[in-house]
Amino acid sequence: MFTNHHILDFFDYICAQNAQCWASNRLKIVLAEKEKTGTWLSEQMGHSISTVSRWMTNKVQPSVEQLYEIAHHLDVDVRELLVSSK
Repeated sequence: MFTNHHILDFFDYICAQNAQCWASNRLKIVLAEKEKTGTWLSEQMGHSISTVSRWMTNKVQPSVEQLYEIAHHLDVDVRELLVSSK
């Protein structure tokens, strides 16, 4: 049986193999760690779920200001959205 930590370790492994992986994939991981969803984040920020989904799939990157706002809502240091502290 896989735990959330197994899944998060897998995401970290995939990100390490993919040079394009950065904030959006970290966003997906941090949301999972905080047991929050993209829908929750979109409601907190007043953005569409489509926008948040694009951040989480690397189609669009959030701006620096948006990264700080995301970090605020998730109660994490903004650096957690950029690199794993593990």
